Amino acid sequence: QRGFEMQVGLDPDGKIGQMFNVSSIPQSVVIDPDGNVARLHVGASPRLGDELFKAIESILNEEL
Repeated sequence: QRGFEMQVGLDPDGKIGQMFNVSSIPQSVVIDPDGNVARLHVGASPRLGDELFKAIESILNEEL
């Protein structure tokens, strides 16, 4: 409805969860351009979208 395009990865075997030590769901992992975990958010909150936006913006600004 809003025109968002996003990919959702499924992890039926739990391999990706093990790689990132997922201990609870939801868990959002922000990966930097070098492939490193830059930020980790565990749980949900009404401000999660804003927090993820700020984290990504910060990472991109560090690259400049």
